[in-house]
Amino acid sequence: MNKSIRTGLISTALVAGSLIGAGVVSAQVDDTVPVDPAIEQPADAPADGERGARSERRAERAQATADLLGIDVDELRAAFEDGQTLAQIAEANGVDVQTIIDAKVSAKTERINAAVEEGRLTEAEAAEKLADVEERVTTRVNEGRPERGERGERGDRPARGERPAPAAEQGA
Repeated sequence: MNKSIRTGLISTALVAGSLIGAGVVSAQVDDTVPVDPAIEQPADAPADGERGARSERRAERAQATADLLGIDVDELRAAFEDGQTLAQIAEANGVDVQTIIDAKVSAKTERINAAVEEGRLTEAEAAEKLADVEERVTTRVNEGRPERGERGERGDRPARGERPAPAAEQGA
């Protein structure tokens, strides 16, 4: 191969490599993920604003619970991370467990009623959710959240990563 051609190819490869490397470095430094409009998002995927609003609502609920307990949110999170239930945290802070349950039931009822008003739930769906809301809240307060993958009821879905049994094994 001619020396000038070889030199030209090497120079081109170095320039191309530098450009690609610069792009990779700038992508690693830039925390934003570019959105490709050609890739369609699923219809049920939450918009960034919706995700932020959901986080804000969770933070408000955590703050309300912490206020009821007379502690701050960081103490509440630390207690949960230590494996304590809400009932245990309430007792440790001299708060009647029923006060926590009543507040949680009230808040959940308000959220369900708001969902009906906004058209996100039907009256029948709301009635079904409200029928056992106190029982579900009491269980959650006293027993804590189930471990990931242990949640049942909602169609008894398999845990993430598990495959559902074939229809023949499900008795269909």
